[in-house]
Amino acid sequence: MALGNLLVRKEREDEAVEQYRAALDVLPGYGAAALPLAEAYRRQGDRESAVRTLVDLLGVDPYHLDGLTRLGVLLYETGRRAQAAVALRRVLRIDPDHAGALAALAGITDAETVDD
Repeated sequence: MALGNLLVRKEREDEAVEQYRAALDVLPGYGAAALPLAEAYRRQGDRESAVRTLVDLLGVDPYHLDGLTRLGVLLYETGRRAQAAVALRRVLRIDPDHAGALAALAGITDAETVDD
């Protein structure tokens, strides 16, 4: 993990992705690898791979609230607004004070208001 994080800081995204994927091959539910892998994919413009990474994580650990929050944000960014809201509301049902989900849902609600 440390190597993947170092590679990200050095802007060597492709190599970082390899490191995170290797960690997930050993521990499929390892959020400390899945979250930065999803973010690396996102930075590369590959939001669908980011979504798949988070869905895989949630398949192993359905209560990974940060993963579910990030999934909600990615779903929104890919135009799946209803699914995004469902994911974020699920986080808030489990943890009503989850700052990330509260902020993301507020951002989605604000954006929807502007779009109307």
